[in-house]
Amino acid sequence: MKDQLPKETEMSQASEHYTKGYYWSQRQDSDSTYKVDLVESLLRKSKVRLSESVKIAEIGCGQGAFLFPFVRYLYKLKIDYQAFGYDISSQAITLAKSRNSDSKLSFFTGSDESVPTGLDIIFCMDVLEHVENPWEMLRGLSLKSKYVIVHLPLEHSIGHLFFSTPLKSYETFKHIHFFSWTTAKLLIKDSPFTLLDYQFTASTDASLKLGGNFLTRTLRFVRYLLYKSNPDLAVTIGGGSVLLLLEIS
Repeated sequence: MKDQLPKETEMSQASEHYTKGYYWSQRQDSDSTYKVDLVESLLRKSKVRLSESVKIAEIGCGQGAFLFPFVRYLYKLKIDYQAFGYDISSQAITLAKSRNSDSKLSFFTGSDESVPTGLDIIFCMDVLEHVENPWEMLRGLSLKSKYVIVHLPLEHSIGHLFFSTPLKSYETFKHIHFFSWTTAKLLIKDSPFTLLDYQFTASTDASLKLGGNFLTRTLRFVRYLLYKSNPDLAVTIGGGSVLLLLEIS
């Protein structure tokens, strides 16, 4: 496996936002356990069953906020696994390695090009909005895994544009693509994958378990009801995020 970055990745401004160290110094304790619940819900909805032994990888794994709880989920199900995490930030990978005591889980400094072939699932959680060419990334991933699970923010909505969310997302996270539900589906349509199933995060029971003050939880519940009753209208007005299950066509 390669443990280095391609030149074009090293040179991009968005990449430097993560490799300089400041970003991860502020997010050492971030936790994405709720995304495990989202993945479990989507797999159940799509009727895709994990085999008794899986080989998985996550691109843009950071310090392991999703990957650590996901392998604990596999262990709980008594599923044997081999897991790999890749991130272009050496600071994030150093932090992940310092917290890792699982011999079946390995972390590497690298990009999507570093990911090995022969995988069962690749996780691409909040990554495609950062890369300069998401179509090229998906084409590369199609050679490495049967399934790819993508968590994608939908920030091209009436609400997001009204509150200037794309500008804030660029300044804070260096998002360089801002997807609507329509353009997200077009991205998949022009890739080697078929959209096997999907779910909007706001419409899941897992979203109601997230913390926050009373007002935040109340607004989240209203959003939940709107997504349940009219998801097309809800995503047009409020955007949010979507979890996509992709399969090689």
